[in-house]
Amino acid sequence: MIRRALLYILLLCASLVCFEICGALEKQPGVPVQKVPAAVELSIVPNSFAPDSVYAGVPFDISFDILTTDFSGPIDSAVLTVDLLSATDSVVATVFNGVAEHEFFNSGVIRYSSVESLIDSALNLSPEEYNVRLYYRLYSESNVFPLDDSAAGSIIVLQKASLEYVGGSFIPVSVPPGLNAIFECDITLIGDSVVLVDNIQSYFHIAGQGFSALTELAISGDSLIPGTNHIMSEPVAIPAGQLGDSLSVDLTVVYRHHGAANALTYTTTFDDLLIAVVEMPVIQLDSVSISSFNAPNVNSGQEFDVKCWISNVSTLDQPPFDIRMTSDGSSLFVSDRSVPEIVAGEDTEILFDVLAVLDSVNPVEIFEIEVITPDVLQAEPLDDNAVVIIEEPAVLALTHFLDVEQGYLNRGQEFRLLLQIWNAGGSNATNARYELTSGGIDLGIEDPLVEMIGVMVPRGIVLQAPDYDTTITITLTLVDIPTDVNTGQRALIGDTTFEEILIVQSQDMELLVGAELTASSLVLPDGQKELFQLNVNNITDYVRLDSVSITFADKDGHPLNAQSVLNVATAGLYRNDTLWTEAVTQGDRLTMCFCDSLEADWTEGNLSLVFRAAVLASAGNEFRIGLKASDLVARYSDGPPSVINQPVTVTTADGSDVVLGAVYTTAKATLGGSFTIRYNPCNPVLERAEFQFYLDRPSGFEFRMLTLTGEEVYSRDYVAGTTGPDQGLQTVLWNGHNDEGFVVVNGVYIAVITVLETGEQARLKVAVLK
Repeated sequence: MIRRALLYILLLCASLVCFEICGALEKQPGVPVQKVPAAVELSIVPNSFAPDSVYAGVPFDISFDILTTDFSGPIDSAVLTVDLLSATDSVVATVFNGVAEHEFFNSGVIRYSSVESLIDSALNLSPEEYNVRLYYRLYSESNVFPLDDSAAGSIIVLQKASLEYVGGSFIPVSVPPGLNAIFECDITLIGDSVVLVDNIQSYFHIAGQGFSALTELAISGDSLIPGTNHIMSEPVAIPAGQLGDSLSVDLTVVYRHHGAANALTYTTTFDDLLIAVVEMPVIQLDSVSISSFNAPNVNSGQEFDVKCWISNVSTLDQPPFDIRMTSDGSSLFVSDRSVPEIVAGEDTEILFDVLAVLDSVNPVEIFEIEVITPDVLQAEPLDDNAVVIIEEPAVLALTHFLDVEQGYLNRGQEFRLLLQIWNAGGSNATNARYELTSGGIDLGIEDPLVEMIGVMVPRGIVLQAPDYDTTITITLTLVDIPTDVNTGQRALIGDTTFEEILIVQSQDMELLVGAELTASSLVLPDGQKELFQLNVNNITDYVRLDSVSITFADKDGHPLNAQSVLNVATAGLYRNDTLWTEAVTQGDRLTMCFCDSLEADWTEGNLSLVFRAAVLASAGNEFRIGLKASDLVARYSDGPPSVINQPVTVTTADGSDVVLGAVYTTAKATLGGSFTIRYNPCNPVLERAEFQFYLDRPSGFEFRMLTLTGEEVYSRDYVAGTTGPDQGLQTVLWNGHNDEGFVVVNGVYIAVITVLETGEQARLKVAVLK
C-alpha cells in the first residue's frame, strides 16, 4: 500500500511538471507551439466514462473515449485533469491531474483505460453523486488540441461498509497434525446492504514454525449480509511435523458493494489467538452401504438396513458420540444413533433399520450419514452416503392365447398357443417352469411338455391337430412360481393354471374367387356400365356370401371417396340382370351386402356376378378399383353344428390376396376426349397396344402409326357398315409391327385416328420397348 501511494505521488508530480512545461511552452515567446487548427475538433464519446461508483481513499481506474475530427496523429502525449463538481458546479475534488497514456487510437477514437485515480479521503466527501468534468490537452508534434470544461458523466461516492470480528467466535483452538483443518468465525457487516466478497483476494493465513499456508474462504453466495455472517475456510493441511507447535492465524476479506469500481479490505488477527497443534482422536466414515437381498433395489414396504462403518484413524481412543442419518425420500427410520467408544486403530459397524416407502416423484433415495456431536474431529469421509432404488413389488399374471376360431379346429390344422407372464409391478421376477399336457392326444409336441418361461418374454408353442375328429383338453400349470428378485420371496401372482377344450372337425371348405374386366377399361361418365365380373367357385355346399367390399383410388394409389367416383344408388352386383346386393359407402370403400331377402346361398359349383355402376364425370381422368380376397366375407350356412355361421376361407387361384386391381379411364363422348391407350410402353413380344375411342355416330376411320418425323410405319382403314365400325366404343389393337410385318425399332411413335366422314383427328404418343 505504501509503495502504491509513493508511486502515485511520483506520477502526480511528473504529470504536474509536464503540465507546467507544456503550459510554459504555450506562453513562452519564440517557441513554435501552435493552437488547434480550425478543422480539428475533440469531444468525449457520450456514456464512455467509467466508473459509476467508488470508495474514497481507495485507488480506482478511470476509462473514457475521446472522439477526434480530422485528426490523424501522431499522439505525443496528453495531459488530463478530472474534477468532481458539487451541485453548484464548484470543484470538490481532483481525482486525477497529470499525463494520461492512451490504450489505442483507431477510426478517430482515442481510448483511455486504467488511468489510476484517487479521491482523497481527507476531503471527507459525503456519500452522494458528483458530476465529472474533464480538462484535456492533446499534444501532437507542434500542435496543441484542447478540450476544456467537458462534462463526462458522474461518479457516486459510496458510503463505506465496515467489518468487525465477533470476539470469541473463532474455532478450532486446537488442531491435530497430519490432517486437514477448517477454520471458522463470525464477522459482523456494519451497513445497510449486501457486499460482494472477492474470494481470490480473501483468505485465512495460517503460520507456525517453518510453516505458512493460505486457504480461500467458503462463503455462501460469495457475499455478506448486514449483521452477523459465518465464515469458513476451505480445508487446509496441517503438516505432521507441526505437532506441539502454536499456529497464528489472520483473516483478510476484500469486499465491495455491487457496481463499485474499487474494493475495501478488512484484516483481523482474532485478538492474536494462537492455535495449538496437539494429538486428538480422529474418526473417519469409511463406507455407507445398503444391506438387502437385491441391493440397491428394494420394494416399497420392504425392510432393509443402511450399514455404516466408522474407523478411529488416530492413536487415541474416541469417546462415545452420536451420528444422524437423513434422506431425500419418504422411507421410515430412526435418524439418530449412538456410537460406542472406538479404540484407537479400530472400527465399528452401525445399522439403521429402514422401511422403504416409494415416493413417486423420487424413487431413487439417497441416505447420508453425519456426526452430530460437537468437537468430534473427523478425517475427510471416504464414503458418507448410499443410494437405494425403490420399486413396486412384482405383480404377475399368467395369460394365454390360442389362435383357434371359437374353439374349433380342422383336421390336421396347425395352430399356436401363445403364453406370457405379465408383470404389472416395478420389481423384476425370476423365470418360471410350466407343464403342458394334452391328455395323451398327439399335438406334435412332447406330452407332457416341461419348459422354462421368462417374465415378460412371450413363448409361442406350435401345435397340430390330429387328422381325426376328437375333443382335446389342453392343460397348462406353472410348476415353479417366479420369485421377486428384490425380496427373494414368491412373487404376487394370480391363477397359475388354465385349461382349454378344443373340438377337431373336418372343415375343408374354401371359396376360390377371381375377377376380370367385362369389357373395356374406358368409361363414359353418367352412363350405367359393367365394370368387372366376379367369379366365385364354391367347392363345398352350404356357403353363404355376406358381403363384398371394393376400394377406390386415383391412378397414383391415393384413396378416393367412393361417392365422388360413382352413383352409389346404381351400384351393385348383378346376376342375370337381377341386383343381388345393397351398397353402402364409407370413405374410399363401397360395401355390397347380400341381404337375407335376396338370393345369397347357392349349391352349384360356380357363381358369376357383374358389378354395374354409373361413373360420375367428377371422377377425373383415371381411377382404380381394388378388390381383395379378404374383402369377401362368406360363412357356412349349413353343415356340422360346430361350423354353422363360421367364416369360410376365401382365396385366389394363385394364393395371393389380390383379386382385382383395374385402372379405368373416364372420357368425354368425343373422339379426342375418349382416345386412350392401354399397355404403354408396349412390348410387342408380350402384349399388343390397345387403343380405344368413342364414335358418336356410325363412321369409318383410319388408324395410322407415324414416327416422330411423320414417316408412316403402319396403316389400316376401317369402313363403316354391317361389318365395320358402328356408333359407340371402338377398339384397335396394334402388335408393334410395320406394314411389312416386321417389329418396329424401340422408340416413340404417334398413333393417329382419322374419322373418314368428317376428317376429325385424334393423336396419342406410344412408346415401343422390347
